[in-house]
Formats: sequence, structure tokens, C-alpha cells
Amino acid sequence: MTILIVEDNPVNLDLLAQIIESKYDILTAMDGQAGIDKALQERPSLILLDLSLPIKSGWIVCEELRRTLGKEVMPIVALTAHIGCSNRDQALKNGFDDYLTKPVDELYLFETITRLTSKIVPS
Repeated sequence: MTILIVEDNPVNLDLLAQIIESKYDILTAMDGQAGIDKALQERPSLILLDLSLPIKSGWIVCEELRRTLGKEVMPIVALTAHIGCSNRDQALKNGFDDYLTKPVDELYLFETITRLTSKIVPS
């Protein structure tokens, strides 16, 4: 299973990659457009998507991927430093499957990945 991490902060990207690579293959992108391109080309099992990205924000990336691929193709999890129920609700209303705040809790991260990818039916 492959996880795409779209994060523009190299420290956050490296930390997430180190955590996830112990259990999954990873792909990375450091801006919104690169995230879209990699998602369309590689079709990862799940995307961890920072909301504040250069070129195209995570909000736009999610919207474009949902419009192009549909809701059921791959789960997209919003990553943000903003804590709050209203932000979570907004993310879920706008096509994200879940919402994690940074710094991420490793146990909750893996629980989220497992929960969301267990719904995927292999093609």
C-alpha cells in the first residue's frame, strides 16, 4: 500500500515519511500541483494533504482530485496546524475523509490510515 504525503515544510515531510515508511510505501510532493500530478500518475492508496501549500492549496487539490477521480477512489486526509471543530467540519464538507492536526499523533495516524484504507476495494 502506498501513501502520498503532500507537505511543503521539509521538517514535517521528513517526520511523516519516517513514521509512515515503517509500514507503507511512500510518495511525496511539496506543493499542491505536484501533489495532484503525483496522485493522478501513481494512484496512491491514501493521501495526507497539508491545507496550506504553495501553488495550489490543499483545499483546491482535494477539490480537483474529487472532481477528476470521484470521492471513492482514494481517501484524502487533511493535515493542518489549525485545531478546531469548525475546521474539521469544513474539511469533511469539502471532500476530505478525515482531518489530522500537526504534530500528528503516531498511533492515531496509523488508526486513521487503517480505518480509511480498509474501505478500499482492490481493483
